[in-house]
Amino acid sequence: MSQTFSKKDSWIESREYPESRNQVIISVLIFILAAAAFINFSTADTSISTTFYAIFASLAFSIIIFPHYLEFSAISGELASQGMAKMKPLKGLSRFMPMLSLALIFLVLPIMIMLITPTLIWSSITGIITGFAIQRLTFFIFIKNWSRSRHLEVTRYNIRAKNELGKHIVLEHGLKAEKI
Repeated sequence: MSQTFSKKDSWIESREYPESRNQVIISVLIFILAAAAFINFSTADTSISTTFYAIFASLAFSIIIFPHYLEFSAISGELASQGMAKMKPLKGLSRFMPMLSLALIFLVLPIMIMLITPTLIWSSITGIITGFAIQRLTFFIFIKNWSRSRHLEVTRYNIRAKNELGKHIVLEHGLKAEKI
């Protein structure tokens, strides 16, 4: 079934990219709370706990940041030169690999560690939370530095419409950059 839409049936929504500035504050707070929780409640040997904390923070950081970074780097040239870049929806296995990797780290590895050495589960979980918070901060700073160096303000846009059933669907999404 094909769907056609006229311009009057569609509209554009836009929002800050990568996220609002409040996310920076929230990420800093999450980082501080996770680090404080690790320091206060870690019960195993300090060097082993710190090692697990660092390993899980690094894994979470790496797995979460690379899909965002690769997506942005693929369209950054077009965004800087044309002021707008359409993002291609991921298809097939590439759509689910980041989520599968995250599920593996966030679910399977801490459960395995809990079965092997229950005292290290706290280090693993706080490491994951710390890695997530650091990733959010790093990506936010990377995008803001990229846009500031090019004198651009980057926003995310969605072109939406209603289909025959009245559901809102996204026709196109991407990033747009305006000179500041």
